[in-house]
Amino acid sequence: VMRMALTDAAAAGDLRAIPLIPNVQPVPRVLVRGERGVLTVTSMVHEVMPLVRYVTGDLVRVQADPCRCGEPDPVIEVYGRADDVIEIAGGRATEYDILDGAYEFADGLGTRVFFILIRRRGLHMLIEVSNPQGARDAAAERHLAERIGLPVTVEYLRHNEVMDRTALFRTPKIYKPSQISDWRGTGRKTITIMEALLEWPRFDRRTLTHIVLRQIRNARRRRRLIREDQQAAPPVTS
Repeated sequence: VMRMALTDAAAAGDLRAIPLIPNVQPVPRVLVRGERGVLTVTSMVHEVMPLVRYVTGDLVRVQADPCRCGEPDPVIEVYGRADDVIEIAGGRATEYDILDGAYEFADGLGTRVFFILIRRRGLHMLIEVSNPQGARDAAAERHLAERIGLPVTVEYLRHNEVMDRTALFRTPKIYKPSQISDWRGTGRKTITIMEALLEWPRFDRRTLTHIVLRQIRNARRRRRLIREDQQAAPPVTS
C-alpha cells in the first residue's frame, strides 16, 4: 500500500485533494479519517481550464494518525484503482488486501511462495509448503478469509509446484511478475506464478509438423556439412 501526504494549498489557489465516496446523491460526501474512497482533486493553477472535483479513480484511505514527517496535512494510503475492486459473494477487497492477508498467512507457514486465483465464488490460494499433508490449519484459513473479506479456499502444494525456477530458460516471452490471476473473465487463466510470468508456446498440428520437419532438415544439413568438411580436409601427414 502506497502512502502519501495531501497538501492543502487551496488558500493560495493552487491545489486541493479530497478523498470522496462517489455516486452518493445528491453529491459525493467527504471521507472521514479511516474510511476508503476515491481521490478527487480540485486545481486552480490553470485559470482558463481549472480542474473541479476531478475524480482520479484512485482508491484511498485517510489515515487517522498525522504524518511522521511532522507536516500537518492529512496522509492517505493508496490501494490501487477503484475499478479494480474485487466483489464476490457480497464482500469487497482490493489486490492489496488480498496480498497483505496472503503474506501474513504464508509467513505463518514459513513460506513466501503462493498464487491466488480469483474465481466466481471466491479466492483459491495455491501455496508451497514443505509438508502439504500436514500443513492445513482451519483456524488460520478462517482468519485469512475474514481479513481479506472474501471466501478463500487454500490448496497446499510441494515446492516448485507454484514457482518452477528452471522454467525461465524455456519460454519465448516473459511478463511482469504476478501473484494473482482473475479467472472470472476470458483472459489467460494462469494457475502458477510461472504461467503468469511466462507465455508458453502453443502448438497446433501444423506447427508441430513444421517443427519436426525442420528438425529433420537440420539433422540432414548438419550431417552434410560435416561430411563436406571431412572430404575437404587435407590428408594428415606424419
